[in-house]
Amino acid sequence: MRAPLLILLTLALICTVASAAFPTITSDTTTGVVPTIITFTGSVVGNEENPTDWSWKFVRSGDPSSRQPVVASGNPVTVTFDRAGTWHATLQVSVDGRHPVSTPYNVMIHEKEAVPGPGFIASTRTGPAPLTVTFTDRSTNTPTNWHWGFGDGATGSGQVVTHTYTEPGTYTISQRIRNHAGSFSKTWQNYITVTTPPIAGFTLNRTGGEPPFAVAFRDTSTGGIISREWDFGDGTGSDQVNPVHTYTRQGVYTVSLTVVNSNGTATLSRNNLIVVNRQAITDFVANVTTGGAPLSVQFIDLTTGSPNQWVWDFGDGKKSVVQQPVHTYQYPGTYAVSLASSGRQGGGTLRRTGYITVVAPPKAAFDADITFGSAPLPVQFSDRSIGGATEWNWDFGDGTTSTRRHPSHTYTGEGVYPVSMTIRNEFGTDTISRMGYITVMQPTPAPAVMMGEAAEPIVQENQTDAANFSLEIPLKHPGSAIAEFIRLIQDVLRR
Repeated sequence: MRAPLLILLTLALICTVASAAFPTITSDTTTGVVPTIITFTGSVVGNEENPTDWSWKFVRSGDPSSRQPVVASGNPVTVTFDRAGTWHATLQVSVDGRHPVSTPYNVMIHEKEAVPGPGFIASTRTGPAPLTVTFTDRSTNTPTNWHWGFGDGATGSGQVVTHTYTEPGTYTISQRIRNHAGSFSKTWQNYITVTTPPIAGFTLNRTGGEPPFAVAFRDTSTGGIISREWDFGDGTGSDQVNPVHTYTRQGVYTVSLTVVNSNGTATLSRNNLIVVNRQAITDFVANVTTGGAPLSVQFIDLTTGSPNQWVWDFGDGKKSVVQQPVHTYQYPGTYAVSLASSGRQGGGTLRRTGYITVVAPPKAAFDADITFGSAPLPVQFSDRSIGGATEWNWDFGDGTTSTRRHPSHTYTGEGVYPVSMTIRNEFGTDTISRMGYITVMQPTPAPAVMMGEAAEPIVQENQTDAANFSLEIPLKHPGSAIAEFIRLIQDVLRR
């Protein structure tokens, strides 16, 4: 008879415990600087009725027991903390005829002097592109983590960072620093100015002949030119964009062009460019003098006097004996080209130093601020290519692309994604692919509400010839009702 009665009492006890209410605490922040205001919100799980009273107590670690705690009532409550330290919040509610108490909830309040103040110095603030700037942190109160935004989409980390601006413009710098007191940010508007200096350049239709010898010059300078000055080497000049000049006397002439824009001045001089002579004059031009490797060049013989023999030296170890050769330069470099010609009216040799410039194609490289995380995963990609790319094509591996230099992309689905980037400029193209570069996991589920640590289990045993019973009931706040059940069970066993 005692065994069935014990089972009924146990089941009643379990139902009572299962319906126990437990309060929990959340807040709008868990850290701040003196003085700081924090809003606390309480909630109760496992209750059958709505709570009728909310009583809060806030105790600072290290305070003597004689010091009165901060108290409040209601839900939610707003508390102002005017002393630094670790504060423990507890909440007691009146619900279902009981008064359960929450587990302590901690917030950290820092002294104002502990807050880091963002600050830095830059090696330079203005200059022509490409402009390399070194940023050195000068923040106060010993930050331990630094994040930089350079204003052109690129980012960096570390106490000292170096960044190269490749495009003209005005750039805003941002700095986010962190220490034990928290994370703090600051922005400096229009801090870096990258200018475009002028680049002088010109072409001409021919370089040698008998007087009077007319030459058509063409200004190919870049950079928003606002004025120019030609020097033809014979004591005359011009400020026209594309002048035609006639040399009336024999001689060898150096031609210079000086150009000006709002950011500076540049001059290009080509020594011994024009040769005016009544005898046979060796001369040549090329259809292109600058380009990316491999660079195919068509050389055109302009020698006067009806030459019938030619020997070309292309400066890379290759030669030719045809009048109008086509030669391909395979490797980057600057090459001198010479032509030796001869005929019935004589012959000669012309050597142009640094005539052909072969530029290496751009080299692709990139990185990302994060490569592993849960969906949705925002990723900031940064172009680290060299060689002056002017176009970018990104493939993020999930079916989306971008043509920005420093794109941001958010991965929304779980998976391992390859990332590739193709760059190009006037001298060539290059592609870099990184297999399995981004790993995205499923979103982490929200944690269940914790009910607090269990108290020591309550175990009661009854051994009879009929059955053995063992009962473990984890309780946080058992209360007087549970004690009454235990005493009742003991009375039954003694009968």
